[in-house]
Amino acid sequence: MPSSQHTVNILAARNYGIDPATELDLTKAISLDIDNLHGVEQVPGLHNNAPAFLFEGTTRNVMLDDSYMMKLMNMLSTGTEFTMMVSFLQDKKNSGSIICISKDHNRYMDLFVSTRNGQIKFYYSHDGVVRSESFEVDLTPNEWHQVAITISGQEVTLHLDCEEAINVRIPEPDLTFSKRDLGLWLGQRGSEKALYKGYLQDAKIIAGTHGFVAQCPSAARECPTCGEYMDLVGLVATLEKKVKTMEFQLAGALNRLDHVESCECVKHCEYNGQSYAHGDKWMEACTSCTCTGGEVVCAPAVCEPVYCKNPVYQDGECCPSCLRNCSASNGAVIHHNEYYYQKNRGTFCSKYQCQDGTKRQISQDPISSVCTTPSCPANQRFSIPGSCCQFCEGHDFCNAENLCTAPKICLSHSTYHECVCPGGFKGVGDTCVDVNECAEGSDAVMHCQEGSVCVNIQGSYRCDCLPGYSRASDTHCTRIDECSQGGHNCSADATCVDAVDGFSCVCNDGFIGNGETCIPECYPPCQNGGQCELSGECTCPRGFKGKQCQNDVDECERQIDDCTGNSQCVNLVGSFHCECNVGFGRTGAITDNGESCVDIDECAEGHTCHKGTLCNNLQGSYECRCSPGGNCDPNCWISKKKSKKDGSTWDQGCQSCSCE
Repeated sequence: MPSSQHTVNILAARNYGIDPATELDLTKAISLDIDNLHGVEQVPGLHNNAPAFLFEGTTRNVMLDDSYMMKLMNMLSTGTEFTMMVSFLQDKKNSGSIICISKDHNRYMDLFVSTRNGQIKFYYSHDGVVRSESFEVDLTPNEWHQVAITISGQEVTLHLDCEEAINVRIPEPDLTFSKRDLGLWLGQRGSEKALYKGYLQDAKIIAGTHGFVAQCPSAARECPTCGEYMDLVGLVATLEKKVKTMEFQLAGALNRLDHVESCECVKHCEYNGQSYAHGDKWMEACTSCTCTGGEVVCAPAVCEPVYCKNPVYQDGECCPSCLRNCSASNGAVIHHNEYYYQKNRGTFCSKYQCQDGTKRQISQDPISSVCTTPSCPANQRFSIPGSCCQFCEGHDFCNAENLCTAPKICLSHSTYHECVCPGGFKGVGDTCVDVNECAEGSDAVMHCQEGSVCVNIQGSYRCDCLPGYSRASDTHCTRIDECSQGGHNCSADATCVDAVDGFSCVCNDGFIGNGETCIPECYPPCQNGGQCELSGECTCPRGFKGKQCQNDVDECERQIDDCTGNSQCVNLVGSFHCECNVGFGRTGAITDNGESCVDIDECAEGHTCHKGTLCNNLQGSYECRCSPGGNCDPNCWISKKKSKKDGSTWDQGCQSCSCE
């Protein structure tokens, strides 16, 4: 192609992000080894963002390194959809392979184009048999074309010059290549076979859905592809299989659980060298221990109540016990360990002690040393059994100390004293126990009126108010109305409802919540974080609009973005971002407002100028100029035989071109 002082400036479509792991760029791969390739020359292409090459001659061998074939096999083995794409300007009456996987004379996958027949062919393998699909298209010779062929399961879609041309169904191609020594070729089918002649640029294989969008960003891609549908079908089948497996495992687990619950698992205990069965109880140093499910649980021993005046602790016992009482000569009961006096013949008084049912004489003293002389006349004095002394009428027999053991109290009678239980207690043996006045049918229960409950206490009872009631008297409580008295925490948009045990809060119509907090209710509800107002309308956050905030605001269309001149606005759901234009910053890079989108010096970082020309950097682009003293054509050559005049503009596929 003749060199030119001018350049073809192409406003390339914005580059959509492609994961490098799913993309194989064949033209970029051969650019790394261009000096060693015969019949291939780097030339200006359809645009300046990637290298382009002229394929000529009949003795070339452009096969990529084995590492590229391995990457391609890995890419194709992980999915059901991929795209083969290329930009090309083919010589007139030429037929040749552009991207081909082959061995010897056998092709296993091949993108084949022919300006001779006006055809694009896709060769593929199914069940070990090579098949082909032909597409009759208008391939104008000596003009650039863009072709992308997408294989999605059993569906093949051809895009020509960014327009969907043909969509057909085929048997699903084999994508797991088992043949060894397969070669990945560019511009030919094998060694000197099906040689393509013309220009190539952006020859790529992209795995995954909607790969053609990398070539034609404006192409529609709303509908799911066949491959996506097949992936979804496979996912559903996998989930169904997992659910059935889990149902089977759950049924087995439930059966085992039923068996475990019906099985008596008896575990014994080992404690201080002794073995105890489940449920065994024993004493260990005044501690009560129990074997429960293989574990020993110990707690301080709980003693049964004893009903005697003077209980004792026997050696080796942890709980008190009662010993036997004694009987005096007059029939009176003498408790264990208590003393009593008995008058003997003459003037002596004997002192006895009861010890476990046996009377033992402690001393014998003159009556005068034991008793005081009564203050009343001798004819008014009297004696009582069990005492050596005489008493006057009205004597207080409770005057002596320690006559009764608490809680019993002493009552003095005319000739004796008596130990009785106080009110609220009843006698059980030699001691007193509390009376439960709150037991069903007792008088106390009748005394506690509605709104109160009887609570037993030692020796008495009290009437406690139930929740929602306040005390009016010892036995009477009145109901509290928190709603009328303002003792509630209901929202201002709620109604307080009084109840027996308190109150409840109910949000008013048009509000929702727990009653303590009520917020306006919008129907249908607000979307995308919208707030419902008292008016029943939604207040939308920034980036959304509509009655329910259901619509996205296109900041780019409404020109409310703040992207600078070297970037363009890209609308997002609820927001937007700025992407650098071609030739500024990193093409497609996301930036806050475009300030970081500065001009790229393509001449320093990489360009496609012919070796005989000089690269001149421009704002957002570059141009190729002739060397000093060279003979330059002012026209722009876009092929060997076709050129555009200086200053002309034209459309090429999805690009707008100009010759300057």
